[in-house]
Amino acid sequence: MIDATKLEFYGLRLPIIEFKTDFNKLLFRYFLEANIDLKNNDVLVITSKYVLKAMGLVVNVSKVHPGFRAKLISRFIGKDPVETQIVLDNSQKVLFFSTVGFLSPYIKDLGKEPEKAKRALKETHKSILFTITKNGFISTDSGLDYSNVPEGYAVVNACDFDKIAQEIRSSLNERFNINIAIVITDTEFTLSNGKFGTLDFAVGSSGINVITREFGSLDLYGRPKFGGIDIVVDEISAAAALLMKQTNEGIPAVLVRGLEYERSEEGVKGLLITGYRKTAKKVIFKIIVLTLLAKIFRIL
Repeated sequence: MIDATKLEFYGLRLPIIEFKTDFNKLLFRYFLEANIDLKNNDVLVITSKYVLKAMGLVVNVSKVHPGFRAKLISRFIGKDPVETQIVLDNSQKVLFFSTVGFLSPYIKDLGKEPEKAKRALKETHKSILFTITKNGFISTDSGLDYSNVPEGYAVVNACDFDKIAQEIRSSLNERFNINIAIVITDTEFTLSNGKFGTLDFAVGSSGINVITREFGSLDLYGRPKFGGIDIVVDEISAAAALLMKQTNEGIPAVLVRGLEYERSEEGVKGLLITGYRKTAKKVIFKIIVLTLLAKIFRIL
């Protein structure tokens, strides 16, 4: 007999949707027709793109008219002016930009089909903008994405996903007389421990504590742990992405069963460092100054 803890992930092939629909009704009907019994403490993970399409929160690209600032930025960094305007409309602040040409030599390592990878790189219009989105996330191009949406439309990461997660959770809990948690995810580029790639992160949640809050808890040897603040909702998002994937799998939701977690109504917003921008600026400035001094005196 294996002494192990079991955690189950079920990929849900929800109906393909193109435009606005009654999302809560769609979920309710799906679970009934698929004969899936939701249980207390289940976690339902849903991609933000599917949520945005279902709620009609998509951008009609043909109706976007670039202003002077967008045209100026696009000319300077080589980005499409309409795309630039969409990014500006859905951001609080532009932090910096980066060209994507540095990826060209590594095309064969990034995609199974080099020609399609080259086309994807070309369609980024040379540069990406790093922004603080309207909902407080640090993101590339404000989460602008054209994949898996109808031609001529796009989605952006600019909604209060915590509120949306709470609404979905309340609806399902009431209809099925249960108590579950909801996590809404999005995919973003990351430099994780020096590794370049993409990961799925939580952009909204309801009913689950977003972090473990075990900083200082004693380890196996009785020492207080410097750490223990795992971002639980991001770990769930990354695990669910193994089933969702990124292209044409058609699995926009995953049901997680068997996870032990603490309940919370806090949501993801409370964890964003952009909410503590003034303090973060002071800390980053201090780190930069001390690092420069250490480099000058060859301490580092």
